[in-house]
Amino acid sequence: NHWKKSIHIVTPSNWLANCVRESKLMNSWPVSIIPNLLNTDNWKSVDQNLARKTLNLPLHIPLIIFGTLGDNNSHNKGYDLLMKALNNIKDDKNLKKMELVIFGKNTSKFIPKMKFPIHYIGHLNDTSLINLYSAADATIVPSRQEAFCQIASESLACSTPIVAFNIGGLKDVVKHHNTGYLAKAFDTEDLAKGISWVLDEKNKKLLSKQARERAIEKFSQQVVIKQYQTVYEKVLKNKNKDEN
Repeated sequence: NHWKKSIHIVTPSNWLANCVRESKLMNSWPVSIIPNLLNTDNWKSVDQNLARKTLNLPLHIPLIIFGTLGDNNSHNKGYDLLMKALNNIKDDKNLKKMELVIFGKNTSKFIPKMKFPIHYIGHLNDTSLINLYSAADATIVPSRQEAFCQIASESLACSTPIVAFNIGGLKDVVKHHNTGYLAKAFDTEDLAKGISWVLDEKNKKLLSKQARERAIEKFSQQVVIKQYQTVYEKVLKNKNKDEN
């Protein structure tokens, strides 16, 4: 009743834009969808073997990675769903020799019993993260909720495909069967199926190429800055109309 002037809202995903449209306060306000910017000149892949050697990770073994912010965020990030998916893996040729790398804060607190080795790397800076994405064959994002998911966009920029649930902002970042795999929401069997599909040798090379192309097309500075310029120009134009 008291907020008379609307604000132009910018969100990084369609899911968040729909939240604006469903809001009691903001449903009549203008909203634009612009993804989070990423410097794709810096965020790009390096040689996989070199990256693995730098991080002391095994060579010539399928590696998947998972990022977490620790205990307080493990539920939203879907750590339990990933563990369930991996524990239920059957005799799959793409997954039998796979190893998991967990990175982020407080990763040493996670001590699950798994059928394969787990490497704990801890918190990484940007340079080390680029090495980790480059070292991996797939980045797993089993989140229950994501407004956008910066990990996913960074991974794509480093030519590493994503396996995630078909929810939230991940729908905008990951293109199913093109830059990764979007499993049915919270279906751990489908998540395991997606990991196997991405690790299949006949898919890996093309997925990596398309991942990088999508990152440049969607998240690069040239693309995102131009979208923000358009929004600012539109807002200023409407402001001048109101003043006149």
